[in-house]
Amino acid sequence: MSFQWQKLEDAAASLEVDAQTLRKWIDEGRAPTRNTDGVTEVLIEFPEETADTADEPTVVDAEIHGPDDPAAPESPEHHALQVVSRRELQLAGTVAAAWQRLAEQAEREVARSRRLGTLGWCLVAALALGAGLGVYFATRATADAEKTAALTQQQLESTEKTRDDLITDKSALTGTIDKLTADLTDAKAQLAAGAERTKQQADVATALRATIDEQSKQLTDLRKQLDELRKQLNTERDQNKSLNKQLDAANKQTQQTRKQIDDLKKQLADATKPAEKPTENKK
Repeated sequence: MSFQWQKLEDAAASLEVDAQTLRKWIDEGRAPTRNTDGVTEVLIEFPEETADTADEPTVVDAEIHGPDDPAAPESPEHHALQVVSRRELQLAGTVAAAWQRLAEQAEREVARSRRLGTLGWCLVAALALGAGLGVYFATRATADAEKTAALTQQQLESTEKTRDDLITDKSALTGTIDKLTADLTDAKAQLAAGAERTKQQADVATALRATIDEQSKQLTDLRKQLDELRKQLNTERDQNKSLNKQLDAANKQTQQTRKQIDDLKKQLADATKPAEKPTENKK
């Protein structure tokens, strides 16, 4: 007999059963298995071919009939059960050989374990050396970390001081901003009042401008009237000059006439004086 580890599908084909039936046998413990690299393998026993068993179906040379094949004398499950029954009987005779193989494998594993033990001690020494170096570098790194932590603490204290200064400056700036905001509000109010006053002044200026325009118009009319009066006055002056000339001429004539009258009166007086003397003598 010979034993061979086969995959689940190959073992099912060798046992002439389906994979589900073989899994059921595995669950019941009727088929030895192992797991190699995540692949389940089943231990299959192959009987030696002899003249007596050549005509009987064996695991290797067993003919696989389908479930609907009329040539199949019995179902594959029944045939598989018979094969497994025979193999279970044969398995009892091969347990010693299996144990011997397992013992040899155990010896090989022990030798391998010894080699691995020596290698393990080497690895332990290497790990110890690495641990020592790690401790050294860790100590050095710890010292550097402590220095870095001290510097970081100083920077943190400086940062906190700067933050406090900034908070103080922020408070001062906040007060200044509030004051500027209040001043800006007052300035806006004054600007609004000034704009209102400016608007009122503009209205007053507009009214004054209209009044000035009206007065300018009236002044222009008065100037025109004054020019007319001046023209009339000049005309009257010219007329008065003419009248004065005429009056002067009339006065001159009157004076001449008065002078002539005075002369005539004088002549008359002279003419009448001698005639009066004899009259006086007669008296």
